Amino acid sequence: MSVEQHVTAHSGYAYGVIGADIHVYGDDSPVYLLQNWRRAPATDPEWLRELPSRMLNSRFEVVPFTGRDAELAGLRAWRDEGPRLAVRWMHAPGGQGKTRLAARFADSTQDEGRSAEALAAAEEAVSLRERLYAEHPDPHREDLAQTLSNLGICLEAAGRRSEGRAATRRAVELYRAACEANPAAYTLDLARVLNNLGRFLALDGRWEEALARVVEGIALAERSAADNPPAYGTLLGHLRRTRDGCLRMLDRPAAR
Repeated sequence: MSVEQHVTAHSGYAYGVIGADIHVYGDDSPVYLLQNWRRAPATDPEWLRELPSRMLNSRFEVVPFTGRDAELAGLRAWRDEGPRLAVRWMHAPGGQGKTRLAARFADSTQDEGRSAEALAAAEEAVSLRERLYAEHPDPHREDLAQTLSNLGICLEAAGRRSEGRAATRRAVELYRAACEANPAAYTLDLARVLNNLGRFLALDGRWEEALARVVEGIALAERSAADNPPAYGTLLGHLRRTRDGCLRMLDRPAAR
């Protein structure tokens, strides 16, 4: 099977699909990655106080969300009454609360049972990719790895953590094979799923295993970050925070 993709740039940005994810490109580097929503992780207050500017990061939700009922109602109407597959772009000047509003909407959507729909779709996608991979492994390895990674996230959100961990482990194995053949193309993906696996292990209190996975991911990301800082900067931040949390739980000195 062969697939041809046409990528068109508009106002300096180009949009392309890689492994079922939409990447937004600017200056030849991936800038945004659209993926399944993950709730804000529990954050160590001591870590926040180490650098007060961290408390301004909307992802950590230091200040409770209030109001915005009309905007949330509009988003729910778009979700429920519009086409099944759609993208909505929220824009406003900085500091207006776009990120918190989007996070609140995503959290409430999961609470209302949409995560079950996402899980069913992810399971169906994996079933399809498994059949294609069984027939022709090489051209379908990366697609199967990506769908397994998505499935792991959906399973974890549904409370099926051990199954999510198993799906993510398999995604790691497949991305390892892909990375050996083409490290430039798949190092970012491998580091990303190692971060997911480390987080799942940490949630189960398996600190040693979690630490090993995220340290491996950090090594991969640091080797590649110099060549592509926009793609790796955020991921490195996630990996290092997971590593530091594991070190604290193991009562070991913080990494420098």
